[in-house]
Amino acid sequence: MDWIADIGDFWLHTLAWVTGLSLAFGVLAWLMPCNRGMYWWKNLRGAATDLIYWFFMPLLMRLGRALLLWAGIRLLFGGAGPQPLPVKQLPLWLQAILILLIQDVLLYGIHRLFHTRLGWKYHAIHHSPTVLDWMSTARFHPINHLLAFIVADVVVLLMGFSAEALVLLAPFNLIYSAMTHANLNWTFGPLRYVFASPVFHRWHHTTEKEGLNKNFASTFPFLDLLCGTFYMPPGKLPEQFGAGESDFPEDFLGQFLHPFHKFQHRGRWQVVAGSVLAFTVCTGMVLGIVQGQHHKKRDQHFNQGLAYFHRQEYDRALDEYTEAIRLDPAFAPAYANRASVYFNKGEMEQAIADCNRALELDPQLVLAYANRAGAYLNQGELDHAIADCARAIELDPQSSLAFANRGAAHLNKGDLDQAIADCTRALELDGGSALAFANRGAAYFNKGEFHRAIADCSQAIVHDPTLAMAYLNRAAAFLATGDSAGAIADCSHALHLNPGMARAYALRGTAFFNKGDDLAAIEDATEALRHDPKLTFVYGNRGLAYLRLGEVEKALQDFNQAIEQEPRLAIVYVYRGAVYLHKGNYSQAIADCSRAIELDPHLALAYWNRCLAYARQGDYQHAEADQKKALELDPALGQQ
Repeated sequence: MDWIADIGDFWLHTLAWVTGLSLAFGVLAWLMPCNRGMYWWKNLRGAATDLIYWFFMPLLMRLGRALLLWAGIRLLFGGAGPQPLPVKQLPLWLQAILILLIQDVLLYGIHRLFHTRLGWKYHAIHHSPTVLDWMSTARFHPINHLLAFIVADVVVLLMGFSAEALVLLAPFNLIYSAMTHANLNWTFGPLRYVFASPVFHRWHHTTEKEGLNKNFASTFPFLDLLCGTFYMPPGKLPEQFGAGESDFPEDFLGQFLHPFHKFQHRGRWQVVAGSVLAFTVCTGMVLGIVQGQHHKKRDQHFNQGLAYFHRQEYDRALDEYTEAIRLDPAFAPAYANRASVYFNKGEMEQAIADCNRALELDPQLVLAYANRAGAYLNQGELDHAIADCARAIELDPQSSLAFANRGAAHLNKGDLDQAIADCTRALELDGGSALAFANRGAAYFNKGEFHRAIADCSQAIVHDPTLAMAYLNRAAAFLATGDSAGAIADCSHALHLNPGMARAYALRGTAFFNKGDDLAAIEDATEALRHDPKLTFVYGNRGLAYLRLGEVEKALQDFNQAIEQEPRLAIVYVYRGAVYLHKGNYSQAIADCSRAIELDPHLALAYWNRCLAYARQGDYQHAEADQKKALELDPALGQQ
């Protein structure tokens, strides 16, 4: 079981710290003692109790920190996540210094409260060692520890400071706290009012009347100076320590139950209630540790899924996310991320189902809305996609993915300006969003701004060389600018990434046709139609290649198929008219060109071909009129 191994690792880590501190402060206390003869090894029973605190208390407090942080978020922010101070962008070292100052002020006040009648019964455990040395540093009752140090940590996290800054500060706090409890005669001389010294803190622990309720600061004594609680007389050292009770328990369990025994004279039932409460707290904390380790295992699978996803190992990512869900069926982010995997595998229904489940568990999970929008987009449900993106943006105006997906939806709806606006916003938020570059490139292509389209698609490829759509969109722009070689190269790259991409075969076939390679054009067009028989324009392109090769019947068959699929595609009537013209069926050629002109009165080639058909019928009057109209629309036809 992983949680047992984790506890073992923690104990080994703690053992290393305890060993190092023992050696360091053992030597220093022997050389420069504050109270000669007062060493931790002279009270082995007390040392054993201290070791229990060192090895067990941090484990118990993990749950307390998590629960208090959760409660603070719920209470202050309604569970929506903190809206912190803008401190996270500060350097970690500066955050650590600010945390140290803020926590010292906070702990000063809490410490004074624990010296009142209500709090002393818990805090007395920390003051109980009569042999005061660095080992006593960790001796705190769980309630004292929870309401002081854990509260201090949670407060700065809720303020917006990063957890990394707390981690950075932890070794300093540990060493400094051990030093102030160590049996050393250090006073720090002129710095005594700036930094807490061992002698400063030993006066706090003394049972001598003159030192009672003095020196509460953990790190900075100026707080005691400001509040009138500073006491460190020159040339004098404290001698007596403890909680002021001769029968104070020395064992861990006795100290744990001590606050509840204080009420013993009021009735035995209260002692029993205190014991039950203590047992319940311990049991709850241990169960919390077990649950925490269970969640840690879940998080390991989740993070491994992220790693596999970024490496595009989708099947392995799917297995990891599924295992995370098995370990914690209520873990919404695992469903949202698994939806990303299903999306990339082309399983849109399953992606939508996972997003729906994620949103049942957490209605404010932005990633679930953004991912579901992507799946809806892929299914052609554009209004649903736009609605989901709008909700994601409402929850998180910084969601680049939501803007990029909404831009793609507007692109498919033909709202090109809005598509460009959304993709541009996505790129303002995330300058490396390949999806946003690719979609904006497609919008520029549809507006006829081909060089902008090429630039955006090139940027998409720089940021994600595996994004087949970016190569495909750039290929279309290359074709539009007459760069057939560039189009062929990009389509080939797209097909290497996604061998089933019908449109890539179609565009490459068109590029081969433009270069005069009719056989390659026919081969690619045939492959495109094998993957997607509904690509109407591909029948037209293949028909032209057949026509140029003289295979008139095959050309006619392709043009008929294109017209059957899309009866309002004017250019295909022109192509079929050319076949009839080639076959000598001038009446049918004239009929097809006339139909093309009805659909698109500005199609110059339709007038030109009808002119030829009229001329071959001897109808020169109509031929001359069509020739005039064709040259008016496209003067280049006269040079043919």
